[in-house]
Formats: sequence, structure tokens, C-alpha cells
Amino acid sequence: MPGLSVDKGTDNIDQPRLPLFKAFTNYDKYVGVETWTKIGLNNTDYNDRDAFDAANDHFVAPIDCAYLFGATLLFKINAGATFA
Repeated sequence: MPGLSVDKGTDNIDQPRLPLFKAFTNYDKYVGVETWTKIGLNNTDYNDRDAFDAANDHFVAPIDCAYLFGATLLFKINAGATFA
């Protein structure tokens, strides 16, 4: 699948529908201090071209090109935590 297509008859340039998804976690995940933890994304609001596999928690690139990912993280402090 090309990144751009050009109609030689009309000179119109078109970009095929690229993959687009919005994934999220629908559960709380405890992460300890100074611990690297994988946080799975198990649901999607939308998933054009089925590029995100929520069952296995990974993105499958349908074509060889550059992709842009963004993320938002919401966290809360443990109720038993104290500060010095």
C-alpha cells in the first residue's frame, strides 16, 4: 500500500486510510516505586484497519513507514505513602 496515490487523469493526490486506534486500560494497575512494569492496553475506543491487537497488547504495522504514538498517564499516590 503506497503512502500517497496520484490520479494521473485528475492530478488528485490521496492518502490511503492509515491505521488509527485509541486504546486504554479499564482496570487499576499497582506499580511499585522504582519498578518497571508493563501496563497492558486491553480495550479500544476505535481501531481502524485492526492495527491494534488488544488481546495480545501490541500494534501491528500494516506497511513499512514511520508511525506516531502518543500517551496519557493518570496516576494516584498509594494511601499509605508518606513524604519526608
